[in-house]
Amino acid sequence: MNNIIANKAYKQIYKRETKKRFNFIYGGAGSGKSVALADAIIIDLESPEKNNWLILRKVATSLKDSCYTLLLNRLSDFELLDDFKITKQPMEIISKRTGNRAIFYGLDDIRKLKSISGITKVWGEEVEEFEMEDFKQLNLRLRGNDGVQRQYYYTFNPVDETLDIKKYIDLRKQIEPEKVYELVTTYKDNRYLDSEYIEALENLVKEDINWYNIYAKGIWGKTNIEGRCYKKFTEQNIFDYKYDTNLPIIVCCDFNVNPCKWALIQNAKGNDYIFDEIVLKDTDTESMTKELIKRYSNDFYFYGDYSGTFRSTSSPSTDYEIIKNIITKAVIRIRPNPLQIDRINAVNYRLCNDLGQRRLYVHSKCTNTIEDFTKVKYEEAKRVIDKRDEIKGLVHISDAIGYYINYEYSLKGKPIVTRII
Repeated sequence: MNNIIANKAYKQIYKRETKKRFNFIYGGAGSGKSVALADAIIIDLESPEKNNWLILRKVATSLKDSCYTLLLNRLSDFELLDDFKITKQPMEIISKRTGNRAIFYGLDDIRKLKSISGITKVWGEEVEEFEMEDFKQLNLRLRGNDGVQRQYYYTFNPVDETLDIKKYIDLRKQIEPEKVYELVTTYKDNRYLDSEYIEALENLVKEDINWYNIYAKGIWGKTNIEGRCYKKFTEQNIFDYKYDTNLPIIVCCDFNVNPCKWALIQNAKGNDYIFDEIVLKDTDTESMTKELIKRYSNDFYFYGDYSGTFRSTSSPSTDYEIIKNIITKAVIRIRPNPLQIDRINAVNYRLCNDLGQRRLYVHSKCTNTIEDFTKVKYEEAKRVIDKRDEIKGLVHISDAIGYYINYEYSLKGKPIVTRII
């Protein structure tokens, strides 16, 4: 293995000087923690000792473009690709010399992990996405009486002190502090970082002090949820779901706004995944619908604002009739608009219910939805959405999502009066 000049902050990881069972490696952006873990894994795979790694993300589809590709890139940097057997399906990297392997799984179906044996170490990447139940299940996966040390390595950015990863660290330190190792690093610990990226991180102090604390200083962030409508939305609701060509697309509509914003959702295994947005300025329902079929050819189910059933003096057709004229097989499910507070409560319950279960997720590219969920607020001392947020271009896409959520998952039960066009 060709030598590289490693970042000194990760010496204990490279040289296996940490013997702790639970290793939490976190801090700011650009600190090099993921690369450090990838290099440590390669060292282990080439070691004559038994070292089999299980590499995890919350969602399996996100592994290929993150941890898996990172390992392959580092093997290429070390000119070691020919020394390993590499498969894409399933994703595995196996040393031809030692037989040690790295396998890649997602936690979207944790039941699959119960059949995996022979693992000695676990790397959980971006575990700010993980839930407490995930950590508890994983703690049961490493076992054996063969004298080989079992270890967990968890890497993440400390984006919110209310996340389950923070609670889990505190829990482990309370139960067995002698088994816990914490390493906090920042961009200052990465000798390979370019000056332009360093400048961007340091300029965060002028833009958002919370982000500066998280991504530049590696300090636990604190989400300000005071007055927020969607208080249950956190980083744990964000992940990169892969669009399925075989599943229908749920289209969440709002009308007569500029820019016009529609959210696209797929329901898989009982969870709703907002995987795309259509956002057009100075447009109309016809143009939005044509943009939809330009991107996708699935079956479509439309939910949205009940005002789309009204005719105006400027058009002989309603918004939903325009949609049906273009997509004749479209199914349109609407009901009179619920109370604002009922719709918001239903969305919050899907984002995270009383049992800590999350059933509504957003792809990281859906920036309009994420902005709504993090910024839309109530009017002071009232339980109605602040109209000033509409002026800022907010509200409409979360409204559209809310019509669907309330239709299918109303906390008051399924609707009695509905229209299916």
